[in-house]
Amino acid sequence: MLVITGLKIVGHSHIGKMIEHIQIGKKAYPNLIAGFDMVNEEEFTPGIAEFMPQILAAQTDKDSATYQMPTFCHAGETHDKSITNLHDAILLNTKRVGHGF
Repeated sequence: MLVITGLKIVGHSHIGKMIEHIQIGKKAYPNLIAGFDMVNEEEFTPGIAEFMPQILAAQTDKDSATYQMPTFCHAGETHDKSITNLHDAILLNTKRVGHGF
């Protein structure tokens, strides 16, 4: 199974493209794609919250192949307590937190 990964540093258009790829892929191969992840250095790229509207829109669109799409978030890879990615990943009901500490 595949987890499609978006790069936060590239921005909203890239994240949108990755979500589109999931929609296309799940239609062709319904059991191949396990979910969606986003990566990049937490202290220098936008947080998960920045992309939440895009992800939630995909997860709640009942007519889309991304309906109830699982997330597997990289979060908690920082000592900066002001970064809320770990909290935001949990709000997205992430199935896994990559590298969290």
